[in-house]
This record gives sequence, structure tokens and C-alpha cells, in this order.
Amino acid sequence: MHVIPDDGYTLDASVNTITLASPYDTISKEQLVLILDLDTNDVIYDVHLKRDGITFSSGVITYSVDNNITDDTDDVRIVIDDTSGTTQAIGGYSTTLDALKTIEQAPLDQQVLDETLLNAVTATGASTDVYVLDKNYITIEVVASSVTTGGTIDIEGTSDQTNYGTIGVVDNSDTVSSSISISSDGTYYYDVKNASSVKYMRANLSSRTDGTYTVKIFGRA
Repeated sequence: MHVIPDDGYTLDASVNTITLASPYDTISKEQLVLILDLDTNDVIYDVHLKRDGITFSSGVITYSVDNNITDDTDDVRIVIDDTSGTTQAIGGYSTTLDALKTIEQAPLDQQVLDETLLNAVTATGASTDVYVLDKNYITIEVVASSVTTGGTIDIEGTSDQTNYGTIGVVDNSDTVSSSISISSDGTYYYDVKNASSVKYMRANLSSRTDGTYTVKIFGRA
């Protein structure tokens, strides 16, 4: 299961379309699991409950006018099945969808957050942010390699996806830091302080001398 990031789609409410960007534009309709307007709480599509009302072709989702997406700035959550391999279906039974059913029929605030923010980066810069307002417990995983001197990673939060501030983290020794300083290879874990106080989070490799960095975020209600 994967949530398409905000920069992975373009919403055009004037013609009722959601256009997926690469690499998501190559998925099939069978991989669509959920489309939800987070601003209106309207379910646009749910593979288990609401399958009518959309068409999908060549990476473009066209939805019906009664789905109530009226603004190009609406925040849409699109969940896809990115399970590798082929689904085994016998007599209409899908093992993949059955496994997803337990997760996707739960309320969104009970679903697990599991996203890669930075993937093997070697240059400074911030990731795309992810929605975290419904998560009370958030853990950050940093995997660093080829480090001699290292770099600094900031975990940042925002309510408007424009103005970002640094969020404190706690390491395994209960030390609170405003930034994550990496000086050697390894896998490091940090808990986010006041996790439920912001709407979106991102990782920012704010400084780097050397090394390759992957940052993942995990969360639950």
C-alpha cells in the first residue's frame, strides 16, 4: 500500500480530473484502493465500498460532479496497491485485496503511516511532506552510509505546507535534539516530540559534508 504524495498528482476541478504524475501514471485501475478529499472528507472512490463514479485511463482519473471536489487546492489522498508480483485470484477472490481490506476499511486515523521521505540522497534539500495530523506516535528511521564527516537532518512541520519549523526528536538514550546529526554509518531511530501538534511533516537534509541518507517515517494513532 502506498499513498501518492502531493506532487504525484494534479487536480483540475473545472473538468473533474486527477492526473497522476510519473511513475504513478502507469498504474492500472485495479491498483486504485482509495481516493479521499481530506478537505471535505468525501470518499471519491473505495475499492471495498464505492467503486462507481470514476473512470481511469492513461493515468487520468475522471470523477463525477457529485463527488464534491470543487477546488484545485483540495488535499486529496490517493492510496494505491503497489504490491510486487501478480495477484492470485480464484473464483473472484483476490488475496491481495483481502489483505488490504483489513487496513483500508479501518478509519484513516487508525491506519499505519509508512513512507520514505528521502531515498538515498547525496545532496541537501527537503522531502515532500506527508499528512500526520491523525498520528499520535511517530518514529523516524535514518539509514546512513559512506559517512566520514556526515550531515544534519531536520524534521520539519507545517500546517499550511508553506511555512515550516523544526520539530524536536528523541533518540534511544532519551536525548532531545532539535536536529539529527549523523557522523557515522548506521541505522538510527528517533521519536518525534509533540507528534500530533502539526498537520504535515517532512525531512530536510539541511547540511552535508559526505554520505548517503535515507529517511523513513512511521506513525500510528
